[in-house]
Amino acid sequence: CVVMQYTGLKDKNGNEIYEGDIISDHVGIGDVEYIGKHAAFRVNYRNGREKWFMDYFLNGEKDSIEVIGNIYENPDLMSAQS
Repeated sequence: CVVMQYTGLKDKNGNEIYEGDIISDHVGIGDVEYIGKHAAFRVNYRNGREKWFMDYFLNGEKDSIEVIGNIYENPDLMSAQS
């Protein structure tokens, strides 16, 4: 059993977003990570980019997020080609 921390956000389909989820958005595909040093959630994209969850609110992009899996059940989603 793996405990994942809830981000407080839901994706465009109403699914709750947790640490360890793999999401797809207007930037690409990435995994959600909690960064304790900053007490914030971040998306790490396959191409090496990263984006803080706060930016989704500041830029009005919250409705672009869709949960497509998680790193525990779907690790292949992070290694697949874009």
